[in-house]
Amino acid sequence: MLKIGIVGLAQVGKTTLFRILTHAHGSGLGSGRPEAHVGVVRVPDARLDRLSEMYHPKKTVHASVEYVDTPGSVIDLARAGAQMAALREMDALAHVVRAFDDPANPPAGGLLDPKRDIESVELELILSDLAVVEKRLERLEKDLKKHKDAAIEKEGSEPPGTHDHLPQKRQHRARIAAHPRRSRPGESGRREGKSPCARG
Repeated sequence: MLKIGIVGLAQVGKTTLFRILTHAHGSGLGSGRPEAHVGVVRVPDARLDRLSEMYHPKKTVHASVEYVDTPGSVIDLARAGAQMAALREMDALAHVVRAFDDPANPPAGGLLDPKRDIESVELELILSDLAVVEKRLERLEKDLKKHKDAAIEKEGSEPPGTHDHLPQKRQHRARIAAHPRRSRPGESGRREGKSPCARG
């Protein structure tokens, strides 16, 4: 079954899209709790229906798609590490971006800027994945120091020349973290020395 995660900032229409795709059939809808909505939809296929009419199988199984509507802002989830493991199990992510005005529900920061929102969300997801990779590399280095293992060495190995660029990668990450657009839309700034991707 294909799994698609619906992500984006808060109040951009993620749940509205989820309701349209699933015909409002999903767990957690209307509960008022900050939890993910999950809905499974059968994919219509006229070709499969025609084959079923021709050969009369005992059972006809259509393809299905599972949609997961993440609660609130995916930036908050990435920084807190919440539900990120579930998102990484998705086959695809559908990024919903707000490009409409609503006086009753002003955009974050008071300024409608889809390009900024896209960059903010994508950057947060990239840094979240980078933190996972760095942790894994650290564990592999520790395991290699304890004992030699061909499988560990293969997993921890990098293409020639990659290791030489690690310092530049870390510097690039630091520059990204200090960039003004690194802040969540509407935030005035962050405390110095605190990285949203830091994990204990």
